[in-house]
Amino acid sequence: MTTLISYKTSGGKRRSCNARCYNAKHPQCVCICGGMNHSKGLQQASENTRRQAEELVRENEGVRLQPSLPLR
Repeated sequence: MTTLISYKTSGGKRRSCNARCYNAKHPQCVCICGGMNHSKGLQQASENTRRQAEELVRENEGVRLQPSLPLR
């Protein structure tokens, strides 16, 4: 099963967008994509995810992330 988007919280909770979403037959999406990839098939869902990632990179060009833990 190909996972397109995934994250894990510091509390250990995991969310992802995978085949259960992009190959779904039911009408409701409860995954991390918010419905963007729901029932679209792997090829279209991959393209949607790629475009979204590119937009996020463009929107955040030059933004420096602050580490949440001290660097050693």
